Amino acid sequence: MFPFDVMRENCVLVAKSSEAADLWHLRYDHLNIKGLQLLGNRNMVFGLHEINALCFCEGCVYGKKCIPSFLVGKAWRASNYLELIHTDLCGPMSLFFAFH
Repeated sequence: MFPFDVMRENCVLVAKSSEAADLWHLRYDHLNIKGLQLLGNRNMVFGLHEINALCFCEGCVYGKKCIPSFLVGKAWRASNYLELIHTDLCGPMSLFFAFH
C-alpha cells in the first residue's frame, strides 16, 4: 500500500477528446457504446447527443486483458484446517500517511 496525496491546490484533472462520444465514454468510466446510447435515447443525461461509434480506447484494451491462469499441478492445497491461510495484512496506519 502506498500513500496517495490528492490534497493539492491549483490542480485540475481534465479529460480531453476531439470527439464528443469519446469524451462521454471517458466521463462515464469507459462505458460501452450500448450503455451510452441507452443514456442518450432515454434522455437520462443532459447534453448527451446521438452516439454512433467510439474511437479505439487503449484503457479499455488494458482493462480487458486476460490474466494467465495458475499453472496446473504447481499449486499447493491444504489438507487440514488452517494449514494454508490467505489474508491481506495492513497496519497500523499512521495519520501522517492519511493526510500528508
